[in-house]
Amino acid sequence: MPIAARLASSSTATEGDVNQLALIAQELHDAFDTIHSDLADNNSDLSNGAVEVFTASGELWDAMYDLVSYAGTPNPKTLAAFSTQYRRAVTDWNQVVTDLWSSAKESGPPTIDSGT
Repeated sequence: MPIAARLASSSTATEGDVNQLALIAQELHDAFDTIHSDLADNNSDLSNGAVEVFTASGELWDAMYDLVSYAGTPNPKTLAAFSTQYRRAVTDWNQVVTDLWSSAKESGPPTIDSGT
């Protein structure tokens, strides 16, 4: 079971679980920050699709920030904030990349499994 799902379904997360989650969340946060920054650096050449990817990567960045916050203060409120933001971000990301891949007549868009 993925660590985030294990933590969400458990009332007794270990400190090691929370620390592992924090590291993963920080790595993902940094990765989406890189995508977001790379797109921002090339903003004069962005197509509508690239703008949508830029927006969706920003939403995923926000979700990872919420996850890092949860790891720092694991409680139902911070978990709920992450869960809400993450579900919305994954839905938007998957729609954007699916539409882009479809318009390019490509298969296998880089969608994200929401784990739900």
